[in-house]
Amino acid sequence: MDTKVIGGNPIKGEIIGYVHRSKDGTIVTLRNNSMDDQKYRARLTEELCPWAEAGEGLRAIMVYPTRYDLPDDLKSGGTLSVNVGAMETAVLIVRRALAFRGPFYPGMFRDDKEKLIFEPQLKAKPTYRIKNLKRSNRLTEGAFVIDVPQSSAQAELQLYFQPKHKDSPLYIEVDREEGPVKVKRQFRRLPFGKDPMNKHIWARVSLPPGRSTIHWRTPVEVPEGGISKTAVWLECYVKLKGKKMPHEPRRERTPFPVLYSGMQRSVQRLLSPTD
Repeated sequence: MDTKVIGGNPIKGEIIGYVHRSKDGTIVTLRNNSMDDQKYRARLTEELCPWAEAGEGLRAIMVYPTRYDLPDDLKSGGTLSVNVGAMETAVLIVRRALAFRGPFYPGMFRDDKEKLIFEPQLKAKPTYRIKNLKRSNRLTEGAFVIDVPQSSAQAELQLYFQPKHKDSPLYIEVDREEGPVKVKRQFRRLPFGKDPMNKHIWARVSLPPGRSTIHWRTPVEVPEGGISKTAVWLECYVKLKGKKMPHEPRRERTPFPVLYSGMQRSVQRLLSPTD
């Protein structure tokens, strides 16, 4: 087995990874170091699949972080397209279609332990709008109106604040119109890396299913001057409805770990530091 580096520039937040090739198949490992979901595309050429004949039918399965059978229309020379979640690693196996044993459910998530399959819900993610966003040299404030699906198992609004000056307060005020909300704050007050100003805070707001109107503001900068860095993300796990597999799954000698059986994860960027 030999290995090749693939992907783009990680400094720009692009997906990077490795291709491990053997005479029987290819293992693709992809890493998304950005705080946004991304799609990775690659041509299934001889460089990735040297064992495949021209135009030969192929199959690909994701084995980490969740089990997912990719759509059953792959051919040598075609394009592999896979979603990689924010700050996640994805592992895929590509082989000849005829080499796969056991049932294959194209376009479906799987839980082989419970013998269930799940159809992805492409529109099952929170919706949002931004209200009264104000940014100045001294503070940032605004509100998010967020509608979380009733099928949500977990939803979290993640607010990030890095002040411009080392003497500025380190805090994010959060309030929910519809009722109390749980906020977990994580601080980094000590310098790290090459930037002595790099202290910051995360405020993680747990959101229930339904509507939440979240008002927030950063503290006043002291001394005045310079725009601080503020960014916001919305992460959600949606419970999918499973149905029994028509056929028994193949029992693997060493099964891969699965993090999100029966769950669909999404990450949306609501606010960037440059907005």
